[in-house]
Amino acid sequence: MVDNVVQFLNDQRTALKKNMLGEFLQNMIHFFSELSNSPMMQGHQIASKQFDAMCQQAGQLSAFKLLRKMNNLPTQPHNVILLTELHCLGGHVEIVRDILRKSELPILLLATNINSRKLPILQSILDEENVLGMIDANDATYIEKLRSTQTVLTNSHVNTIFILVHGYDAVGVSAIAPNSGKNILFIHHCDHSPTLGCYLEGAHHIDLHNVGFLRCRNEFNITTNRYLCLSSMNLKSKRFDKTFANPVFKTASCGGIHKMTKLPYYISYKDVVLHVLNKREGVHFHIGHLSDEYLKNIYNALEHLGLSDDQFIYLGEVPNLAEILIQLEVDVYFPTLPQSGGKALIDVMAAGIPILTHQNARDRLWGSIDLIYPTALTWATFDELDDALEKYDKAFWQSQANESRAYYDRFHSEALFLNHLKRGGVDIDSDDIPKLKSYQPDVARNLMYLGLRQNSETSMK
Repeated sequence: MVDNVVQFLNDQRTALKKNMLGEFLQNMIHFFSELSNSPMMQGHQIASKQFDAMCQQAGQLSAFKLLRKMNNLPTQPHNVILLTELHCLGGHVEIVRDILRKSELPILLLATNINSRKLPILQSILDEENVLGMIDANDATYIEKLRSTQTVLTNSHVNTIFILVHGYDAVGVSAIAPNSGKNILFIHHCDHSPTLGCYLEGAHHIDLHNVGFLRCRNEFNITTNRYLCLSSMNLKSKRFDKTFANPVFKTASCGGIHKMTKLPYYISYKDVVLHVLNKREGVHFHIGHLSDEYLKNIYNALEHLGLSDDQFIYLGEVPNLAEILIQLEVDVYFPTLPQSGGKALIDVMAAGIPILTHQNARDRLWGSIDLIYPTALTWATFDELDDALEKYDKAFWQSQANESRAYYDRFHSEALFLNHLKRGGVDIDSDDIPKLKSYQPDVARNLMYLGLRQNSETSMK
C-alpha cells in the first residue's frame, strides 16, 4: 500500500514527464486496486480530479495514431460500451444488458481486459441481439492496451461511448480524449469504492441512483452530473398475480459473497436468514455466488436450530432476477447486508414483490433505503424485524406488492429508462429523481463497527 500519497502523486507526474506511460498505468491500477481492497477504504466513495487529469494526460501522450493500427473496425454507425470485463453475473452485467437492449444503434463491446482473462465478456452478453461484436484489448502491456482502446474509440463511425469500467481501470479512463467530439457517458456504477473517471473532461458524468447523484453533486462538486434511472427489461408477469404464502412463507435475497463479507458489520446476513426462518418457518432462496465455506456455516447453523436444510435453497448465479422471483412465488425480498444490491431492488419492484430492508447503521447507501418505495418496512434491530414479519398477512402483503410495483412504474419503468438514456440523463430539477428518505446513522453502532474494523486490522497483521 502507498504510504505517502503526496509522494505517489509526484512520482506519477515524473513518470508522465519522462513518458514512462507503462509504469504510470501500472502504478495507478495497483494503487486504486489496493485502495478498493483496503479495510480502511471499503464502502467509501472516493473520487479525484487530479488522478483523472493525469490519466487523460497519459492518453494524450500515448501517440496511438502513430504506433497502433487496427484493421476491420466497424464501418457502420455504432455505439461502444467500454468495459474492463464482464466475467460474472451481477448488477454491472444487467446495466450493460439494459443499455444494449435500448440502444438505437448497434453496440460494439470493448474490453480493456487489464486482468488478462481468457474470455473477458460473458457469452450471454455476446449473444444479445444488438451486439455488433467484441474487441478484447488483449495486448501484453498496459500501454499497448491503452493504444488499442484509443484506436477503437476514435473510429469515425462511433457515436456514443458508454464508460462502464471498474474503478481501478486506469487504461479505460486514460483512453478518453478531452476533445473527442463524441458523446461520452461515464456511468458511475462503482459507488461503494474509490473510483477513477468521475471528473473526466469531455465526458458526461451519469449517476444511477438518487444517493449517488446527490453525493457527487454536493460532496464532490460535480455540478454537471446527470441522473439515469435503473430499470428492469422485458418482464412478462408480476408476482401479485399469484397467491400469498402458498404453501409456505417464502423470502429471497440476491448478492455475491463480497456483499456479505467484505465490509465488517455488527449483524451478519447469515444471522438474518436464520432469524427469519426461525420466526416464520418458511423457505429462503439465495441468488448469487456464495462460497462453500459460507454455505457450510449456514447449513450447520440450520441444524443447530433444528431447522431443515430444505429451508435454505441456494440457486447460485442466475440471470433475469425478476422472472426468477416471480416463478418462485417469493413473498418478501430482503436485501443482503451489510451491502445491498441496487439493481436487484429495481428488479424486485418490477416484479411487484414487497421489500423488507435493514436500516444500515453506517451509511444510507449500504442499505439502499432510498431506492425503494416509501412505505416499505425497515428495521434496525431483531425486535423490529420480528414486528415487521408479524405484519405480513395476505392483505398487508397485497398492499405492499401493489405499492412496490407502482413505485417501479413511476420511477424505473422501461419507458423512463429509454427517455433518460436518449437525453443523456436528467438534471437535478427533474421530478424523475426520487426524494431521499429519512435516515440517521446509529452512532453507537458506528462505534461498534470501528471496534470490529480495528480487530479485523489487528488480525491481518
